[in-house]
Amino acid sequence: MLRLLKICMLAVCLLAGIRSVRAFSLGGPLGGAHANGGETWETTEIGYNLPGDIVAPHNLGEEYRWNMPVLYYSFDQNYLDYFGSNGVVEVDKAFAILNNSFTNNPNGVNIGLDGYSSDLSEFPDSSKEVNFTAQALQLWDIKSTVLELMVEQLGLASPERYVWTLHDRLPGPLCPVTTSYVVVKRNFDPVTFQPSSYVNDTLYSYTILEFCSGPPPLAVTAPFAVDPLATVDTSVASMSSTLGEYYTGLTKDDIGGLRYLLRTNNMNIETAGPGTTVFTLTTNSQQSVLHTLDLTMFLDLLPHTDPATLLTLYPGLDITSVQTNLFITNSTVTFLFITNYPWLPAGTFAVVFGSQSSLYFATNYTYTFGNIVTNHFFTNWPTIFKTNEISVKPFSDPNFPVLQTNSVKSTTRRGPGGDFYILPDGISGYVFVPGLVITNKGSTNIVDPNLISVNPNLVRQQVTTYFFTNYQYVVYAIQLTPSANGTNTFQGIEKMSFVRRDFDSLISQFFQPITNTYTLNSISGSAVVPLIVRRVVTAPDILFTAQDLADNPGNNTLGSSLAARSIIFEPHPLNGLAGPGNIRPQMTVVLNKVGPLVENFYPFLDEVGASLPLFLWGSFDGTTNAPVVYPDGSSIMNVENQVLMQITTTSLPDGTNGIPYNGGGFQLVGSGGSPPYDWEIVGNALPPGLTLSTDGLISGTPTSAATYDFTIRMTDIGARSVQRDFTITIHP
Repeated sequence: MLRLLKICMLAVCLLAGIRSVRAFSLGGPLGGAHANGGETWETTEIGYNLPGDIVAPHNLGEEYRWNMPVLYYSFDQNYLDYFGSNGVVEVDKAFAILNNSFTNNPNGVNIGLDGYSSDLSEFPDSSKEVNFTAQALQLWDIKSTVLELMVEQLGLASPERYVWTLHDRLPGPLCPVTTSYVVVKRNFDPVTFQPSSYVNDTLYSYTILEFCSGPPPLAVTAPFAVDPLATVDTSVASMSSTLGEYYTGLTKDDIGGLRYLLRTNNMNIETAGPGTTVFTLTTNSQQSVLHTLDLTMFLDLLPHTDPATLLTLYPGLDITSVQTNLFITNSTVTFLFITNYPWLPAGTFAVVFGSQSSLYFATNYTYTFGNIVTNHFFTNWPTIFKTNEISVKPFSDPNFPVLQTNSVKSTTRRGPGGDFYILPDGISGYVFVPGLVITNKGSTNIVDPNLISVNPNLVRQQVTTYFFTNYQYVVYAIQLTPSANGTNTFQGIEKMSFVRRDFDSLISQFFQPITNTYTLNSISGSAVVPLIVRRVVTAPDILFTAQDLADNPGNNTLGSSLAARSIIFEPHPLNGLAGPGNIRPQMTVVLNKVGPLVENFYPFLDEVGASLPLFLWGSFDGTTNAPVVYPDGSSIMNVENQVLMQITTTSLPDGTNGIPYNGGGFQLVGSGGSPPYDWEIVGNALPPGLTLSTDGLISGTPTSAATYDFTIRMTDIGARSVQRDFTITIHP
């Protein structure tokens, strides 16, 4: 007997040592025909496809996932009118949690989901907290609701709901006595992928609720924690946050589910998705020599060179777009003349430099190219300017002047440098043969075409000397050919990122198209074959809006939904299975903007007898800051102020050569959009010696006297940008 007891105790210990303590549930299309990607047995009668459901649990290997590494989200006017700028910030916080979970470990190193530890010890079992002030005010947290909805959009279902779930109900003549059921697990351990009864270290069992008749469902499983004191509904995927609760991040089981979906070893038959073109890579077997060109000279030519001249200088250049801007600039002409000053002796002459300034219209060109590849790029690379001034020798006979070089001046302009090459038509790139490269350091001299003279013997000229290194590579040309087969066996993409991309104006509906190019790894035989994918995004992948979602009269129900959402599944069922497949854009998330909503019950039919609000939207966290309650008037006014975005600085002060600019610097100013702004030079360059910081401060000490024109771009945190042409004159 004692021996049997010891054996039983040992078995219990062994089982405890190998038990699965967490699990995730995979979400896919609602129940229906396999052709639609749903499980045929998941019917409303046994608790599926209920109001509010947009996903149903799927078996291992029948998952639905994303294979687009970057998704873009935006807000329409309905959302902004009600939730304002504070509501936008809360959505940004939700996506920041997702971005950080995908890309960063505790040491701040970009890794991806495959890089976390096997037991996911970097993440907590529960990330849900309570703000008691918000709870007393009946507030729902926007950030947490959005985070729940996005985890669902990424392909996860509630693990607590489907840890045990009905597969079949077989009614008998005497319900419930003669009714039988088949129960399955739709939870899987993130390490072993075995079915599991645990979610974030909480053990669940179940009971079956049978209703026999009436509206569906007629029977459902009701999972419960075996330990009545255990923490339940811990995963973000459970979508269980309520009044006053908020999440600080994702849990182990949330990350475990996403890692299963996107891991590189999870290989599914998929398409690249709508708006994409898949290219195959072909390498030319014939070697050729690639010559690079001077990047500094090229960049200096662009602002003042018309397209026809540019194509003459650089044959084969693919100019995809060109913009022209007229601006007023100052031209100073310097000339020499011989005169006799009143105080000089009779018959004595002096050579005098004179100058004349005038304003004129000049054209500034802004180009984009389709076949320019930067081979090396250096910031603050020096360009040397040499000025040769030729004048009359002071003591020569004025009737027979002897010419001499009066001075040679050298200044250094700080600007971009390096080299580049032009891809010929039909070529997408090169494979460089290791070790076969010849470098030639050299320089190029360009004489200023605006030579200033009063006669053939009196000349002042400027020579620009560019120093760069020319490279000659032995290469194989490669070509990208659109693939005829859009369906491949792809590995998981491992990590995703979410980028906010606003409409061109906060109150308009024009979305600037974006082109993404990335690599999907396909499996051919036993080899990994990288395929280049180009995706054109013409609308937000995720659009946030707001509507009144309160129940309509006659529904005989009370309350309202927090949010409505859509999801698009692209099924690729195999052999009669309900998957695998993909999730595709565009999706819409609607937050309820009904406002304060209260209930009255007979006989309390006035305002005094009304209950507390059913819900209000709020923003809160674990700090002592007071919650923000929506609609927030100051937040909405912020949005109204963001509609018009512009650079409000209209002109820049002149400077003096060798003296700190404007006594220490000049601050550019902008308005509208979503500050802080990022400032940059996008056309021509500042005067030598001056720099523009990213926060908009022009500073430094000028080193060359002339008039300089350039273009400045201001970009806000929503990726909206405006630009303006400026001129700075540096006096001698």
